[in-house]
Amino acid sequence: VINSTVGISEKNSSTDWLRLPLLILLISNRKFTIGRYADNHIILYYVSNNPTQLFHYIRAENVHLVLTFTTMNKKKIIIYQVFTRLFGNTNTACLCGGSITENGCGKMSDFTVGALREIKKLGITHIWYTGIIEHATQTDYTAYGIAPDHPAIVKGKAGSPYAIKDYYDVDPDLANDVPKRMKEFENLV
Repeated sequence: VINSTVGISEKNSSTDWLRLPLLILLISNRKFTIGRYADNHIILYYVSNNPTQLFHYIRAENVHLVLTFTTMNKKKIIIYQVFTRLFGNTNTACLCGGSITENGCGKMSDFTVGALREIKKLGITHIWYTGIIEHATQTDYTAYGIAPDHPAIVKGKAGSPYAIKDYYDVDPDLANDVPKRMKEFENLV
């Protein structure tokens, strides 16, 4: 909330309802009196005529007021989850349990500006690149310091993107230039 201040006042009176806190919120020089609230309640209210500005009120022991603001986006969030190694893969004759040589593999660079624009035209607001993080695989990248994993822990030869092996690295299969895979990832983001 821009240009807002919060003030709290409690009136001394023998009447219980007057002893409850009164919250006053100023937004853009307009004064809003929110009201009086009972102890130990969490209440959600619209602060103004703009339903995207909300506040949460919490009253608890030894705490007069905790106020947090949330700006809500009226636009619906639509996430496009994409299995990155399949997105740009043009090989249509994939073998079950096949290697990267037999089945091919999409690359991070397949997400061109044009491709991302087309995805956005579908109404997509966010994209979730599944399989970017380095995971167990049978592909041999020992030339780059990445040994193939034991076959007992790898699903097929390509591996499962959910069998994460290094949260701080990128799957070398998805890079055009394995030593520069982190830079390719940064370019993607």
